[in-house]
Amino acid sequence: MNRDVRVVVGEDNANDRYFLRRAFEKSCPHASLDFAQNGEEVTRCLDDATQPAPSLLIIDSMMSRMSGFDVLKWLRTKKQFEHLPVVMLTGQTSETNAARAREFGVTEYLAKPEDILELQALVEDLGRKYLGPAAC
Repeated sequence: MNRDVRVVVGEDNANDRYFLRRAFEKSCPHASLDFAQNGEEVTRCLDDATQPAPSLLIIDSMMSRMSGFDVLKWLRTKKQFEHLPVVMLTGQTSETNAARAREFGVTEYLAKPEDILELQALVEDLGRKYLGPAAC
C-alpha cells in the first residue's frame, strides 16, 4: 500500500464499508484506506497529524454523532483541507440534500451504487480523478 495515497472513508454501515474496501482493493490496490464509522471519527481521523494528509474523503450523508453535512461544515473551516476532494456517497439523493452538500463545498454528491460492479466502476472513476496512477 502506498501510504502517500490515503483515502478516508466515513461510513456507518458495515456492509457498505466491506464492499468499498473490496472495490478499492480491486481498483486502487495501492491506496491506503482509513475507515471511520461516524462523523466524529472522521474528524479525528483527519486531524491525526501522525498520518499523511488524505488524498480523498468519501463520506456518507447520514452518520451518527456527526452527519456527513456536519463533517463538511467542519472540514471547510480547516485551511489544510481546502483543496481536499470530498465525495458524498448517499442513499438520500434528494435535490435538497444535493444542494445542501454543494453549499458546504462537496466535490461530488453521488448515489450509492446498487451492486458491486457499479461500485467498482465508481471507485475506478474516483481513482482516476483523484488518486492517480500511484494508487490505481
